[in-house]
Amino acid sequence: MKKFTNLVVIFSILTMVFSMTTLQFGEERKQDLSQKQLIMKNRVPVMMFDIRGKWKLMLTWTMEPPTWEWAFTFTGTKTAGTFKGIQKTHGHEWIGTYTVSGKNVTFNENPPNVTPGTTFPTNSTGKFINKDKMSGTFKNGPDGGTWIATRKILMKPPVKKRFIPIKKPIIEEEKK
Repeated sequence: MKKFTNLVVIFSILTMVFSMTTLQFGEERKQDLSQKQLIMKNRVPVMMFDIRGKWKLMLTWTMEPPTWEWAFTFTGTKTAGTFKGIQKTHGHEWIGTYTVSGKNVTFNENPPNVTPGTTFPTNSTGKFINKDKMSGTFKNGPDGGTWIATRKILMKPPVKKRFIPIKKPIIEEEKK
């Protein structure tokens, strides 16, 4: 019983000390907490997007009327690597390097790999819209335009359903 009484006294003293501390430093703590909330509101967690894989990229030129469709493959890490693009109609090849920083994407054609027949490398910048879609602008000498890329999602083969026959229960009368 004596131990219980001692615990109650200690608990009461701790409660009084805590309440006096709260009264004395309460306003300072409120200000301190509001500062922390402001700091936390300004810090948005950076989501790392993964560009690796196959994409369908549509280039729309400013000076030229056509929109070109490309099949792109990005290989490397989440932040940097190489890409290879093949134009759907003419089969032109586009090879270069990419970098990703948060939502921002940059991919540039390497000068030794400039598409035959052109004199300017293509430099592209953009952003992820979501994990499977990006958009941005590109520059190719005096011309340029916009681009949109969507991830090619590989469809899983359908699961073949197995048919399991249900046996009809045998009724006693049918047995005779």
